[in-house]
Amino acid sequence: MRQGLEGRIPPSTVPAGKSGQWSVTHDVVTKKQADSDRLRSIFSGHGRHAQAGPVVVLRHNGNVVMSDTRDERRDHSWIVRQAKGDCLITGLGLGVVLHALLLKPEVTSVTVVESTRFHTVWHDIWPTIHEDHWPEMKALTRSYAQRLHTGGVQSCWCKEMMRPKRDAYSGLMGGCIRVEA
Repeated sequence: MRQGLEGRIPPSTVPAGKSGQWSVTHDVVTKKQADSDRLRSIFSGHGRHAQAGPVVVLRHNGNVVMSDTRDERRDHSWIVRQAKGDCLITGLGLGVVLHALLLKPEVTSVTVVESTRFHTVWHDIWPTIHEDHWPEMKALTRSYAQRLHTGGVQSCWCKEMMRPKRDAYSGLMGGCIRVEA
């Protein structure tokens, strides 16, 4: 990351626009709004409030989903400081975390998965066909099951070939093969 930006996330550069039920606006928080928000944050106990000045806001059906206020960007600074290698972001939002990660030389790639529900999920992360991958396949398939739309499908590369099978001759040949139902 460029000198002086460690852990800090720059404001969003997403242009204003609308797509279906989603919109991005460039708003200005007035001093009066910021003071009111600061007072509300004191009574709520969370201490988070908007600063006076420009703010980019992501809305869905008119409801605020995310903004690039200083406090919201600060919420993400820990993971930006920790990030290295290949990174996965689930939920793009305004892209502030993506932008910050792309500024870090230690980050080699970033994958963003936006949809929370899928019609099709395909897992293809194994370099070889071997039954040792079966436990990971089961865990991965299980973890994505609740992310499928009703009637959706998911599977893994060479799943049937990697499923442990009882070897009819394993007892005779001294082989040891795990069997899972």
